[in-house]
Amino acid sequence: MAEDIDLMPQEAAKKEKGSLNKNVNVAAIVSLLVVAAVLLGLFGYQLFLASSVARIDSQTKDAEEQILAQASKEITHRTLVAKLDDTSNFLNSRLLFANSYKIILDVIKKSGAEVTGGELNNDGTFTITGDAKSTKVFQTLVNALDDKKLNEDLENMKLISLTKIPDEPYKFTIEYKVLNVGLFEKPTVEEVKSQ
Repeated sequence: MAEDIDLMPQEAAKKEKGSLNKNVNVAAIVSLLVVAAVLLGLFGYQLFLASSVARIDSQTKDAEEQILAQASKEITHRTLVAKLDDTSNFLNSRLLFANSYKIILDVIKKSGAEVTGGELNNDGTFTITGDAKSTKVFQTLVNALDDKKLNEDLENMKLISLTKIPDEPYKFTIEYKVLNVGLFEKPTVEEVKSQ
């Protein structure tokens, strides 16, 4: 029973207070460490976010540059495709000119005459210059050019000039037009404004 009686209650109370203070100090230190760990975690996360933002920003700039470079290539490509389409349409519409020129060259060759030059005019007419060695060759050429089959494809076949210098061949100039086909005329100011 003597053991249950506390003879020094003040000393026991100090001991209890000291251990309580010790427990409070340990709890405060632990809570400070937890707060410090949370703050360090937040600071580390902030650094991670900042580096991610910088990385994403540089990737975005690189992607923008690639897109701009690709856009200019795409614009150039589309422009070239449009020009090729226009050129193809132009050449397809001018195929009749090439065929008519070939027809005339064949007629001139078969007659025995020679072509010395040719010119395509804006109004769709061809002007061909050539030489005929004799009157017979020239007459064969004129007869061939008067053929009705030839005149179905061509219109306004004209002998523009015929000259004969002694000891030289006849020099002739023929002009003709392909039916319903002409070169593009220069656009007028009004047409340019409307485009």
